[in-house]
Amino acid sequence: MAQATFSASIAASGNAEAAVAAPVSAVIDTTDLVAALAVLTADAESPTEAHVTDATDAWAILEPVLAGLVVAVPAAAGLDYSDFDDALGVLTSDGASPTEAHVTDATDAWAILEPTLNLALGPASGGVILTIDTANVGTMDKLRKARKAIEATALGSGVFS
Repeated sequence: MAQATFSASIAASGNAEAAVAAPVSAVIDTTDLVAALAVLTADAESPTEAHVTDATDAWAILEPVLAGLVVAVPAAAGLDYSDFDDALGVLTSDGASPTEAHVTDATDAWAILEPTLNLALGPASGGVILTIDTANVGTMDKLRKARKAIEATALGSGVFS
């Protein structure tokens, strides 16, 4: 599912007329990774190297998308996936003899990361999350001007009918 995110920033000077609203689209599909981790978990005491490879291949596709997301979507700025990346790296280094404990470490790290990722991206229903920097938008007038800038950009984007 494509998700359009619109943000507006107002310079510290408070010049709302100079507000810039920029569309950012990101498609984040975790399906392959979630499925690979589920298979690894189902392997229980006998995880296979092939199943570890499936998970690392899925992560190799997803990780650069997340790295770009952290830059593109301000709500994702605090997204830290290093614990999962590290746990998957240890699991991969097991080679032909992956351990159940390392599978558990990776799935536990994903269980922490996934809700954080969902929060950063907003509701799966395609809802809207608006983050307001009250240090720069401290009045209702500035908020109204920022909202208008976002609406104008959204209208001209062709994303909405």
